[in-house]
Amino acid sequence: MANVAKGHHFVTRGYLQNFTDTGTKDGKLCVFDFRENKLFSANPRSVALETDFNKIDLPGYAPDHLENMFANNVEGKAVSVMRWICANNEIPPDEDSSYVLCSGSA
Repeated sequence: MANVAKGHHFVTRGYLQNFTDTGTKDGKLCVFDFRENKLFSANPRSVALETDFNKIDLPGYAPDHLENMFANNVEGKAVSVMRWICANNEIPPDEDSSYVLCSGSA
């Protein structure tokens, strides 16, 4: 059986990396844990995630099918559009803007 993704981000790593000290996935975020009342730094891979957050139990689908669908079909395009917006300081005039508008509620 193939590896099943367990740690599902409820805020995408691609989005979080824009707030790191380097603007990359390897950079560090300043994170505040409200439950622990603690401030720390971390990389996007280790924050805003929950075990099996997007897990599904449907016949014929892997438990991480939804997580993989988001990663492959929505998040990559949304991050690309966000980078374009930052570089051009405007909203794209075409359907690309829908990836950003919809990805926050997905």
